[in-house]
Amino acid sequence: MRKMKKMLALLLAAVMVMGMSVIIYADTSTPSITIVPNNEAGSTDSLAINYTYYRILEASIDTDPTVTQADGTTPSDGKGVVAYYVTTLDRATELKDHTGGLFTVTKVDGQDKWYVEAANKDTITAEAIISAFESEAFVLSKFPTGTFDKTATETQAESGTLPAGYYYIQSSLGTKAALETLTAVTINEKNTYPSLTKSDDKEFAPIDGTVTYTMTVSIPESVANKSITISDTITNGLTLNTAVTVEGAITDPAYTTGTFVQSGTIAAQAAVVDDPATTDVNESKPAVKAATIYTLEIPGNVVFANKGKTLTLTYTAKVNENAVVLETESNTAHLTYDNYTSKDVTSSDVVTLAFDFQKVDGADQTTILAGAQFKLYDAETGGNEIKVVLKEAASGTNGQISTYRVAKADETGVLIDVGSARIEGLDKKTYYLEETKAPTGYNKVENRIAVAVTEETAPASNIDSKVGNNKGATLPSTGGIGTTIFYIIGAILVIGAGMFLVVRKRMSAN
Repeated sequence: MRKMKKMLALLLAAVMVMGMSVIIYADTSTPSITIVPNNEAGSTDSLAINYTYYRILEASIDTDPTVTQADGTTPSDGKGVVAYYVTTLDRATELKDHTGGLFTVTKVDGQDKWYVEAANKDTITAEAIISAFESEAFVLSKFPTGTFDKTATETQAESGTLPAGYYYIQSSLGTKAALETLTAVTINEKNTYPSLTKSDDKEFAPIDGTVTYTMTVSIPESVANKSITISDTITNGLTLNTAVTVEGAITDPAYTTGTFVQSGTIAAQAAVVDDPATTDVNESKPAVKAATIYTLEIPGNVVFANKGKTLTLTYTAKVNENAVVLETESNTAHLTYDNYTSKDVTSSDVVTLAFDFQKVDGADQTTILAGAQFKLYDAETGGNEIKVVLKEAASGTNGQISTYRVAKADETGVLIDVGSARIEGLDKKTYYLEETKAPTGYNKVENRIAVAVTEETAPASNIDSKVGNNKGATLPSTGGIGTTIFYIIGAILVIGAGMFLVVRKRMSAN
């Protein structure tokens, strides 16, 4: 019986050496645990990590009188004869009844000691042991526990001297290990953190246009029951719809929607030129645009329940009246998990466009005409009117050009008065101008005028289109009644004259 106990104990120790995602090295000094993070992302130098250990099993080495060698003598050579045990009934019960049959437990007669042995030396694995300790049925709080840390300025975490035994360790980042601690043990820990990617569905968008963002959160297998917080910084030319749709999460716990909450703002910062003699920086544009910070928390129970899965978050923003032509409106995000913060990821920046046009004399194409009015459409015929509002009236300080921008849904549009006008807040597409009123003394243009809006239109108050009007009588367009009326009248006159001559000749003959 004693020999069997010794052999089973040794088998248990051998199986339980390595835990999940760790590499273990040991020496022959006093029992202790040192953990050196080796992270797949982020900087270990600036990351604080907390470790919680549980001494699941106590260990006696060489000195246990109930463990004998095969020849019936007590070992004295100090070469690794180990017995694992617990000293309370509730711990023995946890290991016997709540680990899925991984262990057998034997009471020592007359002592508060229960030996713990591997139930099946051929099938037991470290992963199975860790899963058993992590199960809801197993109560870790019944076992001696403690903590140790790696601070943001340290490169490793050290437990200090520990009693010999078998330990289960949890990292604040979710990594877990089960290991024999009979000497000083060093663990090279590999942490994989939650990660974030982001994209949007547009490169260009008009004012009041909707941009859809897709964010993916990849959750590694080794995570703790801790929340993930997503921080999203969005420039003030965009208005965020704070409702988020979530796909990919398991149904229990249900997590299908989330809500961004405003958590701060960023003030615009003007560009600064280090060398006043250079013109590399346009000081009229901010080096940092004004922005608003929003946060979204994915609860810890959702994170833990979705280990090894990817959550897809979808939400939208609208381009608003603060958008500036040809200046990017960006949306940047990162996630925080425990003490780890990911790098910022930025979706493709969204840009609004514009074009300039003038009403000119059709004959010389240079004389600017006042008094014309236009509407803007998205089709050559029919289509939808693109309503605009006046942003700045023509004046001597802006080169006598009136600036209009696309109206928001709740704004009332106005007619476009020219002279010279700029229309801002447009998408990259072809628009159509329809003249509703011509300058005094000039003919109205009958057909809509196409204007292709691109990154090249209106970048620096250049006139992209000239719309000419002509004086004089208006001639019908091709395909109308045109000169047909004159031919009809002429034919009637000719026929009438012929009939008159015939009647006159007959009268003369009579």
